[in-house]
Order: sequence, then structure tokens, then C-alpha cells
Amino acid sequence: MILLASSPNPRRPIHYQQWYELMRAAGYTIEAQDPLATFLTQIGRSPVVRRAGAPGVYALDFDAPVALREQLHKLENELARTTVAGESADELTAARERRAKLMTTARATERRLEESLRALGTTPT
Repeated sequence: MILLASSPNPRRPIHYQQWYELMRAAGYTIEAQDPLATFLTQIGRSPVVRRAGAPGVYALDFDAPVALREQLHKLENELARTTVAGESADELTAARERRAKLMTTARATERRLEESLRALGTTPT
């Protein structure tokens, strides 16, 4: 991602095959049975890559860190509002399960935020 982010026009959508060739021209390789397919799979998993119209065309999402921070704040607020006290064992169980789900989602969002900051060549603030 940093390779594309540091290119002359990083906001320009690019076909994944062109992106792959830029990566290869920069000296990077992918050790896999089908390197191009592996590359496509990996960019599709990135929190900073979005589809950009035509099939196979992608763009960097420079707004991803902001959106992920907002999502993380909402999760943290929701976690803070999840009450511990319950009138019954079922209510306590439901609250514990809700907190566990929120914490799992928050940890995943933190990882995606960290990845987005690294991928775009920025550092966490």
C-alpha cells in the first residue's frame, strides 16, 4: 500500500494488474502458486483499499483511518453504556455476552486502524 500511497497520484484508481506490475517493478515478489491472485486477495482484505467503479479497479481510501477511529469511539461508548447489573442470571449473561462481543469488535477495529495507518505511511496519534 505504501508503494501506491507514495506514488505521484495516489488517489487515482488503478487496475489491480497494473498495481501488481508496479509492485514487481519496485522489486517486490509474492511467493505463491498464483501471485496475481494472491495479490488481489490481499488488497481486497486491506482496510485502506476500496473498489472504484469498473471490475478490477481499486483505489486507496485515505479516509479509512478517520472512519475507523469514529467506529472505535462508538464501540467504546457503547461498551461504557453496557450495564453490568442485572435483575436475573439471564440478564447478567446477556450483558456479559454483549460486552464480550463489543470488545472483540473493538479489538478487530483497533487492528484495522493500526493497519490503515501503517499502510498509508502514517503513525498512530
